[in-house]
Amino acid sequence: MARGISVGGTSLPVTDASMNVSREPVIEQSMTGKGGEILYGGLYSAAQGSFGGAYRPSVFDAYITNLLAVSPASYAIQVQDDNGVALKAATCYITGCEISMKVGELAKCTFNFVGQGLDYNAANSTATAAFSAEVPVFYKSHTSWGTCSEFSIKIDRPYAADDYVLGGPFFSESIYQSGDTKITGTVKLSQTTSYKATDPGDMTLTLGMISSNKEIKISGAVLAGADISINGRGLIGKTQNWACPSGGVTI
Repeated sequence: MARGISVGGTSLPVTDASMNVSREPVIEQSMTGKGGEILYGGLYSAAQGSFGGAYRPSVFDAYITNLLAVSPASYAIQVQDDNGVALKAATCYITGCEISMKVGELAKCTFNFVGQGLDYNAANSTATAAFSAEVPVFYKSHTSWGTCSEFSIKIDRPYAADDYVLGGPFFSESIYQSGDTKITGTVKLSQTTSYKATDPGDMTLTLGMISSNKEIKISGAVLAGADISINGRGLIGKTQNWACPSGGVTI
């Protein structure tokens, strides 16, 4: 693999990828001199990162399904440059995903992750990402909400890696879910479409490909706000937001 990202040993067809980690040194404060007399290595923060690009259902749906599982599996994630130099976190959990479709574009997706166990110079991966799987296109996509120019769905499942122990490593002993899973979305309405006045309940996001359709089923959706914006005689922007239970999505 040249530049790119490997998740669970699979090189993914993405546009961008990143990983970062920090380490806070332990400093002895002093009353004399310049201060900071003695410096020791400190704790590593959790590795954090993201990756994203065109949404290929056949490639990315497995990661979304795992994100929504009762007990998600972890992945080893590696981000590598053209020379085979990489950062790798051995145990990572995906903490969020957003899928969006806009007029004039391909469907896009973005994933976030958190991890522990850092390798500064991981072994070079020889895997090559395949960009051959189909991507949904705007002119074959729609939603049961009504006529719109854009829609999105976002899943957030927070994890933390701050379980440090005496006598242990500089990394967190574990990664744990630190909050509730939240599923939200937006629909940007067309000029002639009215706002919904009642909770939508069940709805479908259809992402059309050339040979087939990908449907994301939502159940128990409720209204979560709206906005409108006007600038001169340009298009009027109208957006409605929704939310659904953590078990209300079928990928």
